[in-house]
Amino acid sequence: VVRVFPHTPAESAGVVEGDRIIGIDSASTRGWTSQRVSDVMIGTIGTDVTVRFARPGVATVLSHAFTRAEIHIPAVPYAIILEHGVGYIPLQTFNETASDELHAATDHLITSGAKSIILDLRGDPGGILTQALAVASLFLREGQLIASVRTRKGAPQSYPANGPVHITSVPLVLLVDGYSASASEIVAGTASESGAAPPS
Repeated sequence: VVRVFPHTPAESAGVVEGDRIIGIDSASTRGWTSQRVSDVMIGTIGTDVTVRFARPGVATVLSHAFTRAEIHIPAVPYAIILEHGVGYIPLQTFNETASDELHAATDHLITSGAKSIILDLRGDPGGILTQALAVASLFLREGQLIASVRTRKGAPQSYPANGPVHITSVPLVLLVDGYSASASEIVAGTASESGAAPPS
């Protein structure tokens, strides 16, 4: 378990980061890939699945029964204004609605008086590439380069900022850590272009 999202059955059951899935229903997961574990756990809504966990430092196996349900993990769980008009937005995943949620949160904070924005990407494992490009586009001017791909064969591909919304009127700071990966790295890499400052 790399991450436990808030307000999910896993959090309610007390699952924590570092727990290791060792069994699903009657099957052992020894030798399984993470994709196979995910495929087996996903099933028909309303059906039950029992998952067994090993926790470092705990001798007994932990077992939790879950009822499968449709779960939407919000990309932006909340947005607040801190002291001195600093807006704070945690972006916890790049799902299908990440850019829309971030745009709405940023717009709300600026309308409410935020003079600067902190975008917290710590622990964000990434997600959909198109959402990374859309998120980066929010804080860049039209046409600024977000990313480029070069291969041994074929012409290089460039991804410039585009879209109807560009929030360039307020200073932006990005927070990253060792768990910010994939799409988070793409967005963090655009920080120097937008004038944002990721801490070292």
